[in-house]
This record gives sequence, C-alpha cells and structure tokens, in this order.
Amino acid sequence: MKIWISISFLYLASLMLVSCSQQGVYEAIQNNQCLEKTGKVYCDERQDYETYKRERDEVLTKKK
Repeated sequence: MKIWISISFLYLASLMLVSCSQQGVYEAIQNNQCLEKTGKVYCDERQDYETYKRERDEVLTKKK
C-alpha cells in the first residue's frame, strides 16, 4: 500500500513540475527578449503566460 502512495505522489509531483517548467521557460524567453530589445529584464507590455497558453491552444485546436 505504501508503494502505491509513493508512486501516486511522485506522479502528481511530476505533473506539477512539467506545468511549472513550461511557464518558467516561457517567462525566461520573454525576459531575454525584453533584455535584448530594451536593456531591461522585465517589460510591461509582454503577454502573460495564461493568455499565451489560451491563444496557443485556440490556434492548435483550429488546425485539427
């Protein structure tokens, strides 16, 4: 029984890490692009991850 709890916990933790890492990569790319364009690490006009993900998912579903 303990092994199933451990496996379930590791599976859920892995899922959380994947979603967090995608957002982290997106934000790092945005920061890098902003730094290259303006010399600042953070730009006010950049798109947040949730908006980007929603628009990306809409485009991908239209292609199917």
